[in-house]
Amino acid sequence: RPVAVEGSNRWRVRVPVAAVRAWSAPYARTITVSVAEAPAEADLPIGLLGHVTDLAALTIRVK
Repeated sequence: RPVAVEGSNRWRVRVPVAAVRAWSAPYARTITVSVAEAPAEADLPIGLLGHVTDLAALTIRVK
């Protein structure tokens, strides 16, 4: 799903945890992100999508 990013050279995006849960499979350990059609996997915190956790937002960085 397209999302708006911040930054010129080091892009960042903030996605609510509820949206990550809606977009991902239950118990997922990674999330796929792509920039200019080049997909990459980013690790998610263990247990994030397996149990209800009250977080306001989640920051994911791809190296």
